[in-house]
Amino acid sequence: VDFGDLQVFEGVTTYPVIITLRRTGTPDAVHNIKFLALKTAIPTKLIETFKDTASLMPQGQLGSDSWQLQDSRAAALRGKLQSGHPTLKAIYGSPYRGLLTGLNEAFVLDGATKDRLLQEDDRSAALIKPFLRGENLKKWRVEAHNEYLLLIKNGSTRLGFEAQHGKTLQEAAGHESVEALAWQWFSARQPAVARWLQAFEPQARKRSDQGEFWWELRACAYYDKFESAKIFYPDLSQGAKFSFDKAGCYAANTVYFIAEAQPWTASLLNSKPIWFYLSGICDAMRGGEWRLRLFTENMDRIPVPDASPAIQSQLSVLAQAAQTAAVTRRDEIARFGRAALRDLVPGGLSNLTAAKGAKLPAAWQTDVPEFGDFTAELKKRFKRELNLQERNDWDTAVTQAREQVATFTQTITRAERDIDALVYQLFDLNAQEIRLIEAASS
Repeated sequence: VDFGDLQVFEGVTTYPVIITLRRTGTPDAVHNIKFLALKTAIPTKLIETFKDTASLMPQGQLGSDSWQLQDSRAAALRGKLQSGHPTLKAIYGSPYRGLLTGLNEAFVLDGATKDRLLQEDDRSAALIKPFLRGENLKKWRVEAHNEYLLLIKNGSTRLGFEAQHGKTLQEAAGHESVEALAWQWFSARQPAVARWLQAFEPQARKRSDQGEFWWELRACAYYDKFESAKIFYPDLSQGAKFSFDKAGCYAANTVYFIAEAQPWTASLLNSKPIWFYLSGICDAMRGGEWRLRLFTENMDRIPVPDASPAIQSQLSVLAQAAQTAAVTRRDEIARFGRAALRDLVPGGLSNLTAAKGAKLPAAWQTDVPEFGDFTAELKKRFKRELNLQERNDWDTAVTQAREQVATFTQTITRAERDIDALVYQLFDLNAQEIRLIEAASS
């Protein structure tokens, strides 16, 4: 019995499995093993439930690697998906991980700090890059974020000095401090950034993740890959959350990415067949159904079927349609929530940046609420009741916004349905195999 992600012991995170074994003289590969994989709840009568609903799998499916409890149909289907196709690693290489700064307080900026540094000195823009965390990544989109990385690469101070002066730091410093000369040069080139970082000097010196000097980031051999077209995904993913990035975003170490990826690959990765495949080889983690840990060793194994240029083009167009609709849907939801906060809550949008100000309710961040829920949240959260004219105006606003969001949702749904159909075709799946994947995805 595999209890999966269910909370068995109160207050303790465990992943228990009950296994009963009997020694025999000769292993029988075709002998059927009974197993029960619990998904939603622990039955009150476990033994009776096991007898009535346990699945079967041949003993031969258990090898020397980690055991996967799955019935023979699912095992055969995953084998078919894998067989005869190159892997993601063979085509793109292994995914890259996001960056460790060792001191996010200094090197990850909020929007207000970024704006201040740019106002003080516009040269700061050369070092400031959009920055993402794992929680920002959703399917087809990046959630609204307002963080930026101070990208001061390892060795960049030394290389910049040498390019300007035609001599090494050691030669120029003579018997003086090389670091002092390096800091003097950096501060003259980036005065606003230097002033900001100087407040963090004691902590920055102590970190193990630093570059040649304390104000630089640790060495990274693939900085240029962040600037390429790429596919982002979080290390822990509840459902497929792959999105295509061409904006040159950088990311934290809870994010991985496939560099120089083609847009059609985003469609493949977000398809039901690939998530079905991953759910059979990845570790499930507590925190929600379908939440998988996407270790690189498993991502490397993802099969990539051969696709003609015409099919690749279709999948690229569908990926673009889904991503555009997802981003526009996100922006419409945010627009509505900000308008409500601006017009109906004392302090308006300034609350979003105030240390203890009002925040958008969680329900307003993922969808436009129905009018009744909207007015109830206003009253409960912000102590605000609408007068008759306001009720009429906002009833109309809610209706229009919900219709817009529903239109974008339908576009995403249609695109995903068409993507799945094409990927089923690429893997040459029959009706029974498609039903098995659809049932596992529901």
